[in-house]
Amino acid sequence: MKVIITGCGFGGTEVASELRKRSKELDIIMIDRRRRLEYQAAHPEILSGKVTPEEISGDLNRFASKINAEFINDAVVNIDFEAKKVKTRKGLEIPYDFLVISVGAEQTFLGIPGAKELSHSVNTLRGAIKTKKALDGLDYSKKVSIAVIGAGLTGVEVAGELVDYFRDKASAKIYLVELMPRILPAFPNENVATCVGNFLSERSVEILTGAGVQAVSEEEIAFKGGKKLPYDIIIWTAGIKPNSLLEKLDLQKEGGWLKVDPYLRVEGIL
Repeated sequence: MKVIITGCGFGGTEVASELRKRSKELDIIMIDRRRRLEYQAAHPEILSGKVTPEEISGDLNRFASKINAEFINDAVVNIDFEAKKVKTRKGLEIPYDFLVISVGAEQTFLGIPGAKELSHSVNTLRGAIKTKKALDGLDYSKKVSIAVIGAGLTGVEVAGELVDYFRDKASAKIYLVELMPRILPAFPNENVATCVGNFLSERSVEILTGAGVQAVSEEEIAFKGGKKLPYDIIIWTAGIKPNSLLEKLDLQKEGGWLKVDPYLRVEGIL
């Protein structure tokens, strides 16, 4: 019996590991476009240099070998549920008996002009490394401005790591920008947001709430209402969306996310 696991983040790797514990006979195939499992929560610490990419990632091929599974470094581009085949970017069509969809989410730039093209990110390990290189490459003989867009959990952590990065660079100015009236808007307890906001403000982070980004140009951020903010680097942390693979799948969804039953079985294909 063949099980294909699409997406090898923590969910996919945990499923593979648990399946192997329960059966030595299963044919397990793991597919991911990345070669390494990424500990995404630690990506902001790449910026401050507290961790290295190797310390917060693991070799997926080595993991697969350890549990006697096969790892394919490729991207899934479609799934034929009638034929029970997974199709990949490299042209593979792999049959399965059971399928696990664990492709995760993707960063969204909310359709804001210029945001995707001109922003940096910590959403992926590659993005975090690229952002760190951009920070290292700035000209600190003049005052620089860093704008973090989105003040959820990732945004406030990025701002905190930037405080540490710029500790000996007094010419840097950090802005934390949030559309909602306060930072950490998803937190039901406003006291947490107040505590974090005070911590960052005391370290010279300027917090801009109620600030909706309208467009991004090569030199400045334009806000709804007409205000503009010059910047040297933008780090975008403003939300996620369903993986683009799901758009191609004729399955029941809610807001783009797959509908599942209490046992996480996708509705409509059993």
